[in-house]
Amino acid sequence: MSEGYETEEPTMAELWERATEENEYETRTNALVTLAVRLKAKGEYWKSMASAQTALDLFQKAGDQYQVGCSYMHIGECHYLLDNNTDAIEQYSIAADIFQSIANDSARGEALGNLGMSHAAAGNEGEAILAWRNAIEIQNSAGDRGKAGRTAIDLGEMLGGKSRQKEALSAFNEALEHFQEANDIFGTVRANDRIAAALIDLGEMTEAVDRLKEALALADYMELGARVAYQKYRLGWTYVLMNRYAEAIPLLEEASAAQKEVSNFAASAESDLQRGHALRGL
Repeated sequence: MSEGYETEEPTMAELWERATEENEYETRTNALVTLAVRLKAKGEYWKSMASAQTALDLFQKAGDQYQVGCSYMHIGECHYLLDNNTDAIEQYSIAADIFQSIANDSARGEALGNLGMSHAAAGNEGEAILAWRNAIEIQNSAGDRGKAGRTAIDLGEMLGGKSRQKEALSAFNEALEHFQEANDIFGTVRANDRIAAALIDLGEMTEAVDRLKEALALADYMELGARVAYQKYRLGWTYVLMNRYAEAIPLLEEASAAQKEVSNFAASAESDLQRGHALRGL
């Protein structure tokens, strides 16, 4: 370790001391940002926002617009976690405008994605779709294909929750394309699983099974651990819906055993429940 670098993370008390007005700009802002992050992680959202706001004011005076935008983003995240969706929408909108003004498309896409989540939580369906669509376009143009895929998943989840399954299916297929372009294996597995969910709601059970098999095979090949167990459960559960009980039982047994190994007892209980349905159906 080179001399002059800290070997341990500063304590909260040390950070508060560094954040005082007596210290120079860089020391203060670094401490305030770190405080904001740690306080948010502890669930102390109002204190986190206070630290972020103080940092924001300093960044504003210094003309650091990128950090100003990041501070608005952080405050928006805290409001979102507090279910203060109107305030979250305001903060994310400001952040998106700032990032647009400095031509930072990656950050703007993230802000718009978060804006979509807040609009959805507030029940603003049309505004959420518009924000997510804009985010996907920007993320795609910026080469952030993985982020575009995750945003498309969020869009599809909301549409599915509104019983707009055909539109949800389209969004999930779009997500799959983005994930494949980004070589995002986990995203590809997730997109195939969500496509299957939409197909099940549309009554396209055979195609749904094909998607779930694809998701399971890819998760297994990449040794994704917990995701393998989940995909076995999902495929087994689908077989139960189709009255294909003999095919469901071994998948659900394997899923339950794997889930118990990692102490995921709630998931294991659900797998056992579905296995019970399958056994009774034989």
